[in-house]
Amino acid sequence: MYELHYTDSYKIDRSLTFEQYSDLTRQFLGCLAIPDYLKVTSFTFNGEELGFQGTLGDVYNFISSDSFPKT
Repeated sequence: MYELHYTDSYKIDRSLTFEQYSDLTRQFLGCLAIPDYLKVTSFTFNGEELGFQGTLGDVYNFISSDSFPKT
């Protein structure tokens, strides 16, 4: 399971959870109704930190890399 945490414009911590890699990519390929400039505070796969640092707008490039866990 993928879990992504970010801070919204009101400084409230929010999270998105995806069961499968296809769910994650579909969300970021489509029209995500969340501004892409929001800072990601944590991105995990099965509870393990993925080491991502950036904004929601940077997530798609990160998840498209060959080294990203797609199980």
